[in-house]
Amino acid sequence: MLPSHFTSFLRQNCRYLGLLIGVSCLWCLVVILLSLLGPFFPATPYLDALWMAVQLFIASQMFIPVKLFIPEPRRRSFYWFWLVILIGLNYSVNLISPAAGSFPVISAGKSALLLFSGTLVGAVLARYIDRLRDLFLVCIVMALADFSSWLAGPTAQFTEQIAAYYQTPGGPRPMIDMVLIKLALPGGSQLVPVIGVSDWVMVSFFTCAAGYFQANENLLGRSVVLNGAALPLWGRYLPVPVVVLFAVILLAHGTQWFIPVLPVLAMAMICWYLLKAKGRLPKS
Repeated sequence: MLPSHFTSFLRQNCRYLGLLIGVSCLWCLVVILLSLLGPFFPATPYLDALWMAVQLFIASQMFIPVKLFIPEPRRRSFYWFWLVILIGLNYSVNLISPAAGSFPVISAGKSALLLFSGTLVGAVLARYIDRLRDLFLVCIVMALADFSSWLAGPTAQFTEQIAAYYQTPGGPRPMIDMVLIKLALPGGSQLVPVIGVSDWVMVSFFTCAAGYFQANENLLGRSVVLNGAALPLWGRYLPVPVVVLFAVILLAHGTQWFIPVLPVLAMAMICWYLLKAKGRLPKS
């Protein structure tokens, strides 16, 4: 039997976790619906952008319940325990081979689980940022590492493998495909890999860290938490990091170039925090 400190949660946090799961399921249903409608719509740049915007906007609502989580005293073993659980769950789900006619359902479910996991991991990482300069250091290191990997590291090889697999399907699926979040696009029913789970982790990280520095990350209005009070912002919440991610995707999609997301995201968020951050808020 597991120790209680691994499985006990405040009642309010259980509610917020349920909301997060609900939004993940809603995102999955929307992606399945769009994938089924895909063959009936032509693939055009405008429709591609619209469909991606809808899916990313719904995914961004996952940050609302996460930002409302009430801090609980936790040991680091708690986070390691649930990280292993999430990794094992994602790996097990990816072993499922889709049956004929169910590919959008299985693939959408896998991507929804990746989004769910990435949102939680990014939120936890944000809790360990104590000073604004620490955030800048994370941005710089992250950008350099991702750019180096894209220029002459494993990312370049993974990109070639994924491109070859989806252009001419056949043979074993590349392992890297397990950590790619797929979206529905017009012109076909097959979901297309658009971002990696590491990109979403950092989007979650920047979104959740904004509240610690009194910076309103919502472009459609007030922040989720205002003076300690939760605001019902469903459908009226669009965080800055998601917009940056969308802009990078559009640029890559329009130019047909592979553009590493993390360096662009890091630089954009550094500039944004310099303009908007007002100080350090207590985390408890």
